[in-house]
Amino acid sequence: MHVNPCLASALVLALFSTAVPAAAQQVRSAYGPAPAAPSHGYHQHRSIPRVDLQCEPYRTLPHVYVYCVTLERDLAQGQAKRQGAPIPSARIYAIPAQGSEHARVLGLACIAGTAMRRLDNGWEQLRESNGNWVRCKDA
Repeated sequence: MHVNPCLASALVLALFSTAVPAAAQQVRSAYGPAPAAPSHGYHQHRSIPRVDLQCEPYRTLPHVYVYCVTLERDLAQGQAKRQGAPIPSARIYAIPAQGSEHARVLGLACIAGTAMRRLDNGWEQLRESNGNWVRCKDA
């Protein structure tokens, strides 16, 4: 049997033209959909929830109060370490509350348990000499 060379080449070309897109489709589908971009960057500020064990009612019981304050500090520091955030200070400083006249004069304020310093264009979080952020209570 003799096959026309033009017909044979057209048949081979038709065979390849239908096979290549199917093979290419299989390769593309092996990758699946493109991964979603993360909604935030790696170094974006993460808010550390404030640990507050309400130790003030135990002030009349010195040993219980010291234990409560120590536990509160250790919980806050452990939580910050696990999240890769700066560690809160071991001491709690008495600083005037935000909005008070005393805070305005000093340029310092206790905002949600964090000591802040007033700048021309906003606020700056206070740090101890070892880099820990300063915890505070309203004075």
